[in-house]
Order: sequence, then structure tokens, then C-alpha cells
Amino acid sequence: MVRLQPSEKKFLILIPERKAKILGLKKDMEFDVDSDFSENIIYKPIKN
Repeated sequence: MVRLQPSEKKFLILIPERKAKILGLKKDMEFDVDSDFSENIIYKPIKN
């Protein structure tokens, strides 16, 4: 798992398509660090 620093505002989420459909997520969506997701989701910072 990739741990994010609290100061990071945006990051990319890699998640299985089946689970994404259940959560109502769409490809390449951006989320705040405060977003609450399950442990099997991988976060990757977006490089500006």
C-alpha cells in the first residue's frame, strides 16, 4: 500500500472495476486525502 502525506491534495486511485461499480466510482476521478476507502484500494499521488 502507498501511504499519503496529509498535505497531498490529489491522488490517483487504482481499484478493481467490479468494486468501483459498487462504490459508484469512475475512471480517473480525483479525491481528497480525507476520503474514506477500504484497505484494498491503492492510492498513487498525481504528479503535477
